[in-house]
Amino acid sequence: MSCGPQQAVDARLMRGVSTRLDDSVCACLDLSADEDLSEAGMVTTPGWDALRHIKMLLTIKQKFAVEFSSRDIAQTQLYQGIRDLLVSMTTQP
Repeated sequence: MSCGPQQAVDARLMRGVSTRLDDSVCACLDLSADEDLSEAGMVTTPGWDALRHIKMLLTIKQKFAVEFSSRDIAQTQLYQGIRDLLVSMTTQP
């Protein structure tokens, strides 16, 4: 089964967001660039405390030129939540 054009665009968008997000998260948390972030989160990742969380969100806000609502911030305690939120923000008209 092959991917359609929209699926290919979505996959490229996800990879692009993930790459840029990985750079930001690793830099803010002083992690190695090859760190597996798939299960990263405030509870599971050493160094991801409240202060670094705020610093990371500010870095992501600047890098992606997005604004986070209070509701959005509740979704950002896991790497996957941040990534999914950024992808949805990037695809909104």
